[in-house]
Order: sequence, then C-alpha cells, then structure tokens
Amino acid sequence: MSELSRRRFIKLATQSIAATTLANPTLAALLPTEVKERPIDDGYFEIAICDSGYIYDPKFDYSECDFPTWAEFLSDRFDLTNPSQSELMDALAEFNGEEHEEDFTFDFTDTAPFDFLTSEELITNSEYWVGYHLLQNYDFRGVDIMLIEGEWPGHMFAAVQVGDPENFEAACLSIGLNVRVVSIGDNLLI
Repeated sequence: MSELSRRRFIKLATQSIAATTLANPTLAALLPTEVKERPIDDGYFEIAICDSGYIYDPKFDYSECDFPTWAEFLSDRFDLTNPSQSELMDALAEFNGEEHEEDFTFDFTDTAPFDFLTSEELITNSEYWVGYHLLQNYDFRGVDIMLIEGEWPGHMFAAVQVGDPENFEAACLSIGLNVRVVSIGDNLLI
C-alpha cells in the first residue's frame, strides 16, 4: 500500500506487529516481550460493498474529514498564494459573478459547501474513499470496476462501483491485492 490513513497507521504501530518482523530472528530478539505478544497484522484492506455495488469503508469516521475552508477553496480555484482578505473578497465576488459591497463581511474559515467541491474532494472525504484509493493505486485490468461521478446530471456523488460484488475479493487476490470484503448488500441510504 502506498498510503495509510492516520487511523490505520496508529492502529498498526501501536496495536499490532508485522509477521515479517517476527520472522527476522535479529529483529525479534530486540523486541520487548509485550511487543512480541501483540496480534499479527495480516496487511489487508477491509472493505464493504453496498447494495448498489459501491465500495465503502465500513469503519469510516467523519471526524477525520478534511473539507476545504472557503479561503482554501478560493485560493485553489483562483491560484492565490497567501491571499489577503480583499483578494479573497474579490475572488468570492468573481466566483459568485457579482460585485461585493464595501461593508460586506464574510468568514473565510467556514467550510465550503459540498456542491462546490470536486468529485475527488467529495470521494476522498467520504466513506467511499477506500474504493477510490484502490482504483488510483492498483492495476485492475480485467476486473469489472469503475469510477462513477454523479449517477445522473447534477448529482453530487462520486464512488467506485464493482460489477460483480460476490467475486470481487477473489478478483483482487488474482491481481495480488489482499482485500477482505466484510459485507455485501448493505443499504447506506437508511
């Protein structure tokens, strides 16, 4: 895996030990007893697939989301570097397509609304991040998997969909990717 989430890294570093560490007699001899007794991490992605075939993280925690503030959003959209308050006001006026009044104030530390975010920002800050991560970092040629950006025109949604959920785990193993599908067919729109 090329990247780990902060939560997964902390879990790996503090609550488990890699099997390769124990297999190396020199490293194993240096470890304290309490570290050797930690559970062995099998190094797999744990995913679930909803009833629509979308891959999602069954343990997703929205508290770790990193949505951009208005200042970050406008700076990125208009290529501003360390913008002043007046530059942000001008960018906001240009973004809205209207002039701003001189006495108008705006809190640029608030989070930008979802409908202004890109598909990539939406998917990486939702429970669907794991499917996007897999699709971006691994070669899925021959596996029925695709990125869906909006199911219909104007729909703010992005996720990775699997064509054959029952056989996705086996398909991943065939390309050398250790994925554990813990649930198939959940309804996320309850």
